[in-house]
Amino acid sequence: MKNICFLQLNKLKNSKNNAQSTLANYFLNNLSQINSMTIDMIADNTNTSYSTVCRFFKEIGLSGFKEFKKTILNELNKATEEDNIFSEEFLSFSELDSIDTISKRIHDFTVDVIHNGYKAITEASIKKILEYFNKAEHIHFFGLGTSSISAQYAYIKFFRLKSGCSFNSDIVVSKMTASLLKKDDILFLFSSSGRTKPIIEAAKLAKAQRAKVITISDFYNSPLHNISNVNICTTIRDINKYLDSDFPLIQSQIIIIDILHKYIFLKNKNKAEENFDKTITAVKIDKLSGE
Repeated sequence: MKNICFLQLNKLKNSKNNAQSTLANYFLNNLSQINSMTIDMIADNTNTSYSTVCRFFKEIGLSGFKEFKKTILNELNKATEEDNIFSEEFLSFSELDSIDTISKRIHDFTVDVIHNGYKAITEASIKKILEYFNKAEHIHFFGLGTSSISAQYAYIKFFRLKSGCSFNSDIVVSKMTASLLKKDDILFLFSSSGRTKPIIEAAKLAKAQRAKVITISDFYNSPLHNISNVNICTTIRDINKYLDSDFPLIQSQIIIIDILHKYIFLKNKNKAEENFDKTITAVKIDKLSGE
């Protein structure tokens, strides 16, 4: 489920528009009371006006308070289910657990992760990435630890669309590469937490060169999110809630990569098919025959 309201409220809570910021923070701080709110009550409690509150709902893409209330309540119910899936206890097992118990929980976790990844990409973000991709001469993919798997997977997919791609999981090499990127080149970063220091430092180096920074992380509120040109977040979880938990959602990251790759492939079909055919031919000799 794409949590439209939560995403919009989190995005606007630090808005330079005082009314937007005030209302977003008010709703986020009073989620349990939303069902009993009225527009007059909201206006009084936020020192705004009836028309300002109504306009706010339009600004986040909803028809009005009725749709906002229905949407936010649905998202709260979904969030309760996800909190269970993403809790430390859900994937904590003991030697007494059966294979069925272990299989079922890991299956449910993976399905939910993949569903989040499927819903993570917005039309605006994917079109912006396509625009950056077509302008870039070079794309460097970088991730550490488990995220390096996603980075390498993305590199293998994308260098067949654009030969000017590179990948490295070495901190020094990737930071040096970031410092040499040119305007309109892309640094594509993967970080589950969005707070890994070398990843953030690489992003800052690339931005200093006026390169574009595209990131995939698992948390909406993170230092990496704040300095990215485009950030795709696999969940809407707050980083502080899971600060001591290790939930690298690589399944979701892979889904996002596949969606991006297919979209860009189709938008650059002629050249992409030519490159794809060349790479298939290049490795065809390495395949065993069916004899």
